[in-house]
Amino acid sequence: MADGMNGFDLGGLALIDRASVNINEGHEVRYWTALFRCTTAQLYAAIATVGTKPEWVKAYLKTAEQSFH
Repeated sequence: MADGMNGFDLGGLALIDRASVNINEGHEVRYWTALFRCTTAQLYAAIATVGTKPEWVKAYLKTAEQSFH
């Protein structure tokens, strides 16, 4: 069944733009926090500090985690 947007029914699945971390969509926040194994607060702090590029966020979170050990 077509959804009128892209011609395909995704069965309720939402697409994730992996080029940037989007914190404005709940499903994307859940995806990124699971991928980076961090809390929502840690994800928000990382984005506020380094921006939305996934590689920047990942590096920041890795550095932040090491500073707690």
